[in-house]
Amino acid sequence: VDFVKQVLQYRGTPQHMKQALAENIYNNFVSRDAATQINVSDSTLDEIQDNYTIAAPDLFDKAYQTLMDNMERDALPRFLESTECKKMSKVKSQRNRRSSIQASAFLATQKARKLSTNS
Repeated sequence: VDFVKQVLQYRGTPQHMKQALAENIYNNFVSRDAATQINVSDSTLDEIQDNYTIAAPDLFDKAYQTLMDNMERDALPRFLESTECKKMSKVKSQRNRRSSIQASAFLATQKARKLSTNS
């Protein structure tokens, strides 16, 4: 997630300021010594390594897309089936029901007030 956030920041950074951010992203996520190296192909890592000093606008796009595809294909389905997701969905559903009941009660009260003032 941190890599994704930093790539989005990189994309929005003016070209003349990209170099420092490119080095930071490279050191934190791409370098073979990075503590949190991203999970992409060696060829993608090599491509970034060969070009990060240039700081091209699309430098991290291939790695970004690979991670997004992996999350969609692997992590998201697992999360949707997880106990945590089911708990959150249940809580949200209960909140929605409560909100719906409150809205119905409010509308009924408003309608009753309107009827009583028209009488």
